[in-house]
Amino acid sequence: MRPNSLTLASVLPACAGLVALKLGKELHGNILKHGLDGRLHLGSALTDMYAKSGRLDLAHQVFERMFERDTICWNSMITSYSQNGKPEEAIDIICEMGMAGAKYDCVSISAALSACANLPALLYGKEIHGFMIRSAFSSDLFAESALVDVYAKCGNLVLACRVFDMMEEKNEVSWNSIISAYGSHGCLQDILVLFHEMLGNGILPDHVTFLGILSACGHAGQVDDGIFYFRCMIEEYGIPARLEHYACMVDLFGRAGRLSEAFEIIKSMPFSQILVSGEHCLELVGSMAMLSLLKRHQDIFLT
Repeated sequence: MRPNSLTLASVLPACAGLVALKLGKELHGNILKHGLDGRLHLGSALTDMYAKSGRLDLAHQVFERMFERDTICWNSMITSYSQNGKPEEAIDIICEMGMAGAKYDCVSISAALSACANLPALLYGKEIHGFMIRSAFSSDLFAESALVDVYAKCGNLVLACRVFDMMEEKNEVSWNSIISAYGSHGCLQDILVLFHEMLGNGILPDHVTFLGILSACGHAGQVDDGIFYFRCMIEEYGIPARLEHYACMVDLFGRAGRLSEAFEIIKSMPFSQILVSGEHCLELVGSMAMLSLLKRHQDIFLT
């Protein structure tokens, strides 16, 4: 008994989750063999499967061959491009979606804004902002948070703050967006005020919150504050330090010339394959700050 289209559509997401691309391709062949490739739900499932398996080229091929596309399918392509470092392609798809007469939803808008933030593309972000106001998307929590991120990454902190202040509801994503916005501009004191306001509103911080704080501490050269909030994150809030947090601390100590402490942070990283040579620490941390530090002080790290 051959599987029907509903069965195939339900199996394809599992292939994406397991990155079982070979099985996914076999199922795709089965779909073509039995003439099921015209089914909308199968096309959407195939597009999503290939995108999540890292094969955006195959996802786009399936997408282009679809006779009919719904909002879910459009969103899958926009989100996939946006999340895989291809913001220009994501914007191209969102424009194509509009010309095709498809209806945008909150996912479409948020993905488009994320692409604008990653370019960055201020003018296009403003156009989407205008569309949000005209189309009643301006009260969507995630779209508004994405808009804060767009303005911040485009260098317009004033507009980022204005959008944040006008939000009727705020969650941890909203607060993290504005904290990261101030962090990218090195405004440590403003961040700390926002951090305590966030706590006062009953919103608990997460790893993204502390990443913004630690980044700002590094830019401001406030080593003691950086140490305090790094420990606070781990000891008070029980949030394990991630690679990015360690990179911030290495950068913090490196900027202050406290190289022995920077090296101690590297050695304390709880990962199974830590190598203490500069080259491998650079590979592990993956930050430009680390590169700069190693280039200036190779004699210390390579001894």
